[in-house]
Amino acid sequence: MQTLHFYGHVLPIGLILSFPDAEPITWASEDGTLVESYMVTCKLSVIEVASFVSLIENDAHIDRIRNRALDLARARIEIYAFRVGQGIGMSLDHMIDQNGKKHLLIGHIPRLEETIECRVTEEEIYRLLAADQSLLMAFNDLISGITFPFYAHVNCARAIDAIRFVLAPHLKEKAGWKFMQESLNIEEPYLVSLSHLSREGRHGNRAWIDPSLTEKAIFRAWEVMNRFLYFKTHGETTLDSVEFPLLKL
Repeated sequence: MQTLHFYGHVLPIGLILSFPDAEPITWASEDGTLVESYMVTCKLSVIEVASFVSLIENDAHIDRIRNRALDLARARIEIYAFRVGQGIGMSLDHMIDQNGKKHLLIGHIPRLEETIECRVTEEEIYRLLAADQSLLMAFNDLISGITFPFYAHVNCARAIDAIRFVLAPHLKEKAGWKFMQESLNIEEPYLVSLSHLSREGRHGNRAWIDPSLTEKAIFRAWEVMNRFLYFKTHGETTLDSVEFPLLKL
């Protein structure tokens, strides 16, 4: 049996929360070759999830284990929030692997900065966000997609939908998508891919998605937002096809 330990804390800072230990939650494959057991504890607002796994198959499996650890920790915290009617949050900050090595869990994709050139100043973005709550929420969806990358496919699709609305609030949905494609020089399948990947998650089925697919969704949504910000700050005219080549799959 191999063990991974996840550690985090309850928000807001200053809330002191402890709850009694519960019985472990255990999953097993149909043939019984893979068994996972999770124990969530919280003492003085410090959260620990101990994950006992019969076999760690690969890095993608570790991602799934982390997702389950976060979901179970959130479940324990949110039960308390539901019972007392209080807004509350939590994060898992780091993991200690089976070799005792520490891994930070805060999402960061350096290749986003390296790959996608932001051509708008921070001041220009700030003024856009300050003037439009829908855009602010779309921006928050993108950042949440990095903070909690296992839900990124849903967050990215929501952000793109919000961009379409901000671009063309008075057009019907289909016409709004077409206006967005033409204005930002994006091929329809590029946007449809984001919508399709998020479909089940948006309708309640939070099935596991391969991390490689969620990362693609993040990169695509980031590029769309990047183009939108340029469009809004440079006269709201159709983007030049030389400077912004057609985005396509």
